[in-house]
Amino acid sequence: MNKTILLLLFLLSSDALRAAGDHIVSGTKAAGMGYASVAAANLWSTGNNPAGMAFTRGLQAGIYAENRFLVPELSMGTLAISYSCHAGAFGGFVSHFGGELYSELKVVAGYSRNFGKKFAAGLVFDYLHISQEEFYGNKSAVSFEAGLMYRPDTKWSLGIHVVNPVPVNLGSGKDEQLPVIFRAGFSKLFSNVVEVAGEIEKSLDCKPVIRAGLEYRLPRVLALRAGFSSQPQMITAGIGMVFGSLHLGLASSWQPELGYSPQAEVVWNIGKKQMTNDK
Repeated sequence: MNKTILLLLFLLSSDALRAAGDHIVSGTKAAGMGYASVAAANLWSTGNNPAGMAFTRGLQAGIYAENRFLVPELSMGTLAISYSCHAGAFGGFVSHFGGELYSELKVVAGYSRNFGKKFAAGLVFDYLHISQEEFYGNKSAVSFEAGLMYRPDTKWSLGIHVVNPVPVNLGSGKDEQLPVIFRAGFSKLFSNVVEVAGEIEKSLDCKPVIRAGLEYRLPRVLALRAGFSSQPQMITAGIGMVFGSLHLGLASSWQPELGYSPQAEVVWNIGKKQMTNDK
C-alpha cells in the first residue's frame, strides 16, 4: 500500500501522469514499437486512427491488457471488435483504466471507408465516464475522433489522427476539459521483412511527443519489435506470433524512474488477408 501511494504521488508531480480522458494507444504491435500507431491498420485502429479500419478485411475481435508500472491501480483492459465490408468498416471497443479510487470507462464506436484504393477516412464517437472518490464526484463526457490515412502503395502508409477536436468539458463544470490531441506519422516496409514507423503527437497543453519503432519479421509466424517514446522517455520491446487466424502479442515498456509496463493481447482474425502490411 505504501509503495502504491508513493508511486501515485510521484506520478501526480510528473509529466508521466496521463490527463483525465487522455488518449491511450492499444495493441502490442504499437506498444512494442514505441507506441507509434497512427499509420497502422489493424483491429486497434478504432482507437489509434479510425481511418485504418478501412484497410482491413472481414471480422476481427480481440482483448488487450496493460499493467502500467506493475501497479494494479494503473491497469487497463480493452475489448475490441471490427468488421469491414464493401459498405465500409465498422468498429468499437470498451476499455477500463484504474482502480477503486479512480477509474475511467471508455466506450467507442465508429465508421471508416475508402475513397479509391489509396485513401481512407474514419470517424468514431467516444463516451467517457470517470469514477472518483465522493469528494471529487463522478464525471462523464461525449466527444469524437477523426482520422485520415493515405497508402500510395503496399510499402508506405501516412496517417493523421485528431482526438477531441472540439473542446469538451468534463461533467458540468468548465474547469476541466478533455485534451485536444493531434497525431501524425508514417510507416515504411522494406523488402517485406523490416517495418519502420514514426509519429509525433501534440496536445494544446503539453510538449510534443515523438515515437518511433522497428519491426523485424521472421518467416511465417514471428515478429520482433523495438522502439522508444519521449515525454516521458520510454524504451519498448515486443513480440508477435501468428497461428492461422489467431494472433498473439506480448510487449513491455521501460521508464527509468517508474519501471516496467507489460502488455499482452489476443486477436482472432476471421476475415480475409488484410490489404496492408500490418499483422
